[in-house]
Amino acid sequence: MIAIKHFIKTNGWMVVVIVASFIFAFRFVDPAPPKSFTLVTGSEDGRYHHVAQRLKAELARDGLEVRLVPSAGSIANLSLLTAEDNEIGAGFVQSGVENLFDGETETLRGIGSLYYEPVWLYYHRDRRIRTVGDLEGKHVAVGEPGSGTKAVAQLLLETSHLVRSDGTGSVVVSELGGEEAVDALETGGIDAAFFILSAESPIIKRLAANPDLDFVDVRRAAAYEGNYPFLSSCRIPEGLLDLAANVPDSDRTVIAPLATLVVNERFH
Repeated sequence: MIAIKHFIKTNGWMVVVIVASFIFAFRFVDPAPPKSFTLVTGSEDGRYHHVAQRLKAELARDGLEVRLVPSAGSIANLSLLTAEDNEIGAGFVQSGVENLFDGETETLRGIGSLYYEPVWLYYHRDRRIRTVGDLEGKHVAVGEPGSGTKAVAQLLLETSHLVRSDGTGSVVVSELGGEEAVDALETGGIDAAFFILSAESPIIKRLAANPDLDFVDVRRAAAYEGNYPFLSSCRIPEGLLDLAANVPDSDRTVIAPLATLVVNERFH
């Protein structure tokens, strides 16, 4: 007992240091990373969701669970990432849509650019559409509400003075996207449609296989890049979509934003 009292008396400073260290660690040091997080993707038939499924499988090997939440697209993802009433900590967002988003994005951080997302403007060949300006008087599908496709399509139409910010203008706009837009295009319900999808997308493959449809070769891609830094020129080589049928039949250029992975303050 005397030895214990002597040890405490002579080494009491050690006890104080140890206790203070525990208090400091508890209050100021980040806890260990969680074993799961929630990721908002996009439509279940879109590339965002497919990439998220691959990411989920890869991270599962390291014992990290990724919960996937489908959505309408980039604008919807920004709404969910900036909202306070959910557990979403990460999401896929199309570059540039933060400039078209009404909410605050200061708390968001981009942690990686993934791949280019070409903007395809498909049309009926007999409509002879060569530029966005040729859509005047036409019926056009611009993508679903909340999608990055709609945000970019709206921007391009406004830039060409075909629509105003309130949606009125010289173009008839339908908020259709994905397979629904393809169906309307193939049946003649619309004249043209915007899509933001990879060249490997089943929807683009379906459009490319239809000889009555074609997509616009953007000759002024450099001008779009100059005005909108989040857009880049993207080359579509001859035959890329279908080697056997040689689709397209010449080199083309489209504009393309980047798919990015974005996190908020809920992400460790």
